[in-house]
Amino acid sequence: MPRKKMEETDITNAEALEILLKEQNPGPIESMMIEQLKEIVKLDAKSSRELVDELTKAGITNKDAVILANLLPENKYEVVSLLSGGSRPYISEEMAERVVAILKKYIGTISREDKK
Repeated sequence: MPRKKMEETDITNAEALEILLKEQNPGPIESMMIEQLKEIVKLDAKSSRELVDELTKAGITNKDAVILANLLPENKYEVVSLLSGGSRPYISEEMAERVVAILKKYIGTISREDKK
C-alpha cells in the first residue's frame, strides 16, 4: 500500500543525520546514508537549526537557509552563486554580506580538522 505524505519540512543534513542515528535497526540504505552524512556534516543538528533560524530572520527563505547551512559558503560570491539565478531574483551584495557575516559565526565553531 502506498504511503501518504503528511507534510514536508526542509531539514539540514545535520538534522537528517541526527534522525537516522536514532534508528534502532537501520537497514543497509540507512546505514549507507549515515556514513555519507558523517563525511559531509560540519555542524551539529542544534547549531545548523539555529543557523537556519537566524538566516530566515535575516530574510532568506527556509529552503535557501537549509542549502546555506548544508554547504556553508565562506564568501559573498559563493552566496550569490547559490542564491541567484533560475526563478530567484538576484541577491544584493548587501544581503550577501549579511549572510556571510551570519555564516562566519557558525563556520568559526568548526575545528580545523573538520574543515578538511
